[in-house]
Amino acid sequence: MQAVGVLVSLPDGRFFVTDVLMTCEEPASIPYINEPRLIVEILSPSTEGVDQKRKVPAYGRLPTVEEIWLVASDERWAVVWKRVAGSWVAELPYEGDAVFTSPALGGDVSLERLYNLTGL
Repeated sequence: MQAVGVLVSLPDGRFFVTDVLMTCEEPASIPYINEPRLIVEILSPSTEGVDQKRKVPAYGRLPTVEEIWLVASDERWAVVWKRVAGSWVAELPYEGDAVFTSPALGGDVSLERLYNLTGL
């Protein structure tokens, strides 16, 4: 399986590779997605700073992105960014067995299900 990235405005044409993304775009032979709707980054100590400070703002400038999730890798914890009336709103961190609504997925998401089989 090939890594697929999200094309953002990087000066040299590079793109970010996300941990998870959802799109309604047709598969293509290029190694990036032009129209992501949901982007998920799994936070680890080595990537957390880049994910939060560089990737989230870049993803937020893409007109098709509706949600950005930052999901912790070492505990049940997630921050969900949603585009609301043209602005970005970060919801307080969800922890433990919390459930949040995802308009991009059209339903509720439970941390129990997100972390299933992780041992957390």
